[in-house]
Amino acid sequence: RKRSDKALADRAELSQGERKALRSKKKRVHKRRTAESAEQRTLRAEAQPGGAAARRQEADRVGEQLAEAKRRGTITSGPLSSGKQRGRSSSKAFFSSMQAASQAPGGLAGSKRQRVADARKAAQGAGAADGASFKL
Repeated sequence: RKRSDKALADRAELSQGERKALRSKKKRVHKRRTAESAEQRTLRAEAQPGGAAARRQEADRVGEQLAEAKRRGTITSGPLSSGKQRGRSSSKAFFSSMQAASQAPGGLAGSKRQRVADARKAAQGAGAADGASFKL
């Protein structure tokens, strides 16, 4: 902070207009500094085309292009696609498909129970052959 800001004892003593002016001043300063640093990075990338700054700038550009492609819907499958583009556009569609799958014969309903029952039968069959059974 500058001395002019420190001279004010408390933020509560400022009027609404003064607080607004301070906020806009902070935003202007931040915007200017980020613009200056971005310009410096661009100049470094142009000065050394094979350098780290150029690679970083290219990586940022590729990331922005991927994000734009996702927003436009150009990327529809693969690891870069989002959930909406995989066929389920809402939770209603997701849960209705889950419910339909669970009510279908051989679907999700009872599948775990069936696997557990099959495993118990297999264990009892193997245990009966050895003459021992254990309850876990």
